[in-house]
Amino acid sequence: MYFLIGTSLLFGFFYAILFAASLLSVAVWRVIRRRASQWSGRRRSNVFCALRIMPLAVAATFALAFVLPAFLTFEPTASSESVGFKLAIIAVISAGGLTAALVRIFASWWRTKRLIRAWLRGSSPQVVGGFDIPAYRIEHEFPVLAVVGIFRPRVFVAEKVLTGLEPGELQASIAHELGHIAACDNLKRIAMRLCSDLLVFPFTSALDRDWAEAAESAADESAAGRSTALDLASALIKIGRLVPVGSTYKLPAGAYLLEPDDASLAGRIEALVGMAGNNAVAPSSAVPAIYLYAMLVTVVAVLSLSLNAAFLAFVHNATEKVLATLQ
Repeated sequence: MYFLIGTSLLFGFFYAILFAASLLSVAVWRVIRRRASQWSGRRRSNVFCALRIMPLAVAATFALAFVLPAFLTFEPTASSESVGFKLAIIAVISAGGLTAALVRIFASWWRTKRLIRAWLRGSSPQVVGGFDIPAYRIEHEFPVLAVVGIFRPRVFVAEKVLTGLEPGELQASIAHELGHIAACDNLKRIAMRLCSDLLVFPFTSALDRDWAEAAESAADESAAGRSTALDLASALIKIGRLVPVGSTYKLPAGAYLLEPDDASLAGRIEALVGMAGNNAVAPSSAVPAIYLYAMLVTVVAVLSLSLNAAFLAFVHNATEKVLATLQ
């Protein structure tokens, strides 16, 4: 019973906080969305990603750093408390949601791994002048130009892209993919997918789309600084013309120069043309010191509270009141 009560509390509080924090995150996004359209792609990408991941970080921190230590420290192992019907329902729903999320994440990882293996089997190494990154030429009906992988990123380029682009356009396109690598966008994509799957409710899907568009804009800005914005704009136009009408391809999880359902192509081309006239310079990929300082302060604060007996006693008393209402 001790284990059941602890598990039920942990799941229940985790999902309650995750849901509340997600609502707050979406509310903040709606408030700043119009103003954010004036920001650089890099800034929008970072802010939207933080808003998307913040609920999971807060929920996991509160549940694992506060609720669990408080329960283990102050809850007697021989207790007359029982798991009430309401708490049991909450725990079952929470555990089911967590299990379903893990299954979906594993399935997505497995599909991606199988597709990458298939691509590698039918690929040949491709040398891209000026860039030191593994690249592979593949045959694909969709004009694939993508970076797949987190710790060992690889670039895949469809044959029709290689034959359809001029050398300068191809270099600009590869520079775009290197922008995704520098920003760790594939890792962010997986983290955001985890947040989405855990939440179950789809009310954050618009925020996910905004982040994806901002990440592409940030990579465009990075490429425009490394090569020329007009070369990348020209590459986007040419690749856009190569997209089969009505294509609904299942592609591996990764960062693509152009995706089958990309609706931001016209806006990206317009922005690149504007960058060309402004002599764009690649934005710095260094993390601002203020962000690192804020992270350090947060970690220290969480550790201090998780080791503070008075605070843990307060948390335990609060969870006891919640538990009593759910009996």
